[in-house]
Parts: sequence; C-alpha cells; structure tokens
Amino acid sequence: MSLPGAVARSLSVVLGLMAGAIALNLPALVNGTELAAHWYESAGAFPLLAAGLILLGALVHLLRLRQRGDAALGDEEVETGEGRLGVALAGLALFVLLVPAVLLLGFAPGVALFLLAACRGAGLPWRASALFAVIAATVLQLVFVELFHVWFPEPWIEPWIKGWLA
Repeated sequence: MSLPGAVARSLSVVLGLMAGAIALNLPALVNGTELAAHWYESAGAFPLLAAGLILLGALVHLLRLRQRGDAALGDEEVETGEGRLGVALAGLALFVLLVPAVLLLGFAPGVALFLLAACRGAGLPWRASALFAVIAATVLQLVFVELFHVWFPEPWIEPWIKGWLA
C-alpha cells in the first residue's frame, strides 16, 4: 500500500493541526483539568499525552518527507509496505473487544487476554505469548492503576466470584 507524497504530507498536517487544537483546548474539552492535582493525576493528562504524541509523530513524518526532498518525492508514491487486510481487521476486532474484556474481567486480566490473543495472532508461540501478556499487563497495571491512579470500574465478574467464594 502506498500514498502519494502530497496525500502523505496533507495527512500529517491535518493530524498535527487536530492534535494541536485538541491540546490547546483541552481544559474546555475535559472536565477536571483545572483542579489542583499533580499533572499525572489530572483528567487531561492522558489526552494531552496522546495529542502530544500525535503532534510529534506528524512533525517527524513531515521532516522525513522534507529530507527526502520534494523533487525526489514529487508526485511519486511513498512506500508504506504491503497491507494485510485480514490481519488489520482481526487487530481491530481484538481492540474493539478489549473494552468489554476490561469491563468484564478488570484492567489487568482484560489487557492480558487481549495481548495473548494479539501475540498468538501475530504467530508467536504460546509460551512467549503468555509470558509477554502477563508481564505487559502487570507493568501496565502498576503504572496506570497503582502509580497514576487511573480509575477503572469494578469488574462485572467480581461480585459473582465473591458470591461464589462466600
């Protein structure tokens, strides 16, 4: 799959401008950003981080396109690799199923299940997939829930398990 140079530049500019607009208007878009809290505990911390990463990525992409030179790029196509629609759709389906998995099982188990399925879908062996999923889910749990105090709802399965164990 490839994009013409003008389309690639335009896409980067549009994404960069959108990310910049979101970052500048974040206090109006996210409730709780004006509260006196540590930056990482603010409701706007993660949207700001995401907008900043998108803006940074757009700028890096534009710089790379410029380094290649407009004369060399012209209306030639920028090679983006071979697309595999089935893999992309499977990844999208897994990502869509991540939210119900987190709601049903909780953050760490839901993420671990998602990562296990993604690794297996990518062709990794069971042992490597399981090890990666457990380590990554544990690290994400420690960073987001324990360190940054990101709130996640009680897993739907938790009351059922408590009732079953009682």
